Amino acid sequence: MSNSSSSKALAFLEDEELAKTFYEHLASRVSDDDLRKKLSDLSSIEATHSDFWAMFLRSRGYTPTINRIRLKLKTVLLKLTHLLFGTGFIIKLLEHDEINAVRVYIEYVNSGHLSESEKLALRKIIREELVHESELKRIESRFKGLLDYVREVVLGMNDGLVEVLSVTAGLSGTFVSPLYVAIGGLLVAVGGALSMGIGSYVSVKSNVQVKSESMRNIRITVEMEPEYSAAELREHLIRRGFTKELSEMIVSGSMRNTELLSLLLIESKLGQSEEVLEEPMKAGLYTGLSYLIGSAVPLLPYAASIPAPLSTVYSLLSVALTLSLTGFIISVLGGLRIKRKVVELITLSLVAATVTYVIGRTANIVLGIEI
Repeated sequence: MSNSSSSKALAFLEDEELAKTFYEHLASRVSDDDLRKKLSDLSSIEATHSDFWAMFLRSRGYTPTINRIRLKLKTVLLKLTHLLFGTGFIIKLLEHDEINAVRVYIEYVNSGHLSESEKLALRKIIREELVHESELKRIESRFKGLLDYVREVVLGMNDGLVEVLSVTAGLSGTFVSPLYVAIGGLLVAVGGALSMGIGSYVSVKSNVQVKSESMRNIRITVEMEPEYSAAELREHLIRRGFTKELSEMIVSGSMRNTELLSLLLIESKLGQSEEVLEEPMKAGLYTGLSYLIGSAVPLLPYAASIPAPLSTVYSLLSVALTLSLTGFIISVLGGLRIKRKVVELITLSLVAATVTYVIGRTANIVLGIEI
């Protein structure tokens, strides 16, 4: 077995040990008995996956020595992430890791480094990882409202970061004094936060009104249709776009009760079974405040009166670090590849900042602005 192959197997072993350890830790921190049992079961299964990789390495003359310091650091980072963002987010992150594990294991099965019996064992592990991912997705659905809230806040921060960075970069190319850049950036930040907040409020309020009106119309329709026979109601529902299975479920037994029938029709028609309508005021506040918080990051070096060009450099570095965090969160919530998303966000923000700085510097030279 090549050094590259053994390194991969050792990395797989370390990942499985990390998953086992953290599932066990998470199980000890949740109050829900059912969730605790599921997490404990996941930890036990990850332990068998770890044993497979340890035996795989031993069978090839390698000592499966895990870097305990690195494992401890990764565990601490996961615990910190759990503390900062809550159980819903960490479950989403673990789900993301399970998907990645399946991807790399499939590649390894086809790599030619395994015997037939090992291929069978690894395929079994892949199936179990897929089951884990499905189980985590079910657990994650309990936290859907909270995850949507985190997503909105992070996206609002991201907008503030990128937009105000571009503005301050342009102003720093025009003005000599960092104080003027800070004032200009602050005006843009406040205006942007108000605009984003009001826009979010109007959008969510309109969405709620449309959905509420649709639900009211469906209720009225249902209340006018309680006299259908089972066969007539079934055919009527199918004509309106419901599946045969759902139509059969609705017309059977107690589900013909008008109130319950109304609920089922609303849920099926509008997809409201797991969706909670947002509160417009909260949505506006969250979006506006998160934008304002994000915009503060590129402004701080200028507000501290750090002279140019150091203020611009510090602003770029602080935004890049913060975008790494927001990119990580967006990737986890969206099921995207983390490295790719982080690089994309940082690259686009740096390009935007560079372009606006060049424009500002050009204006400074052409117009002779020295403030």
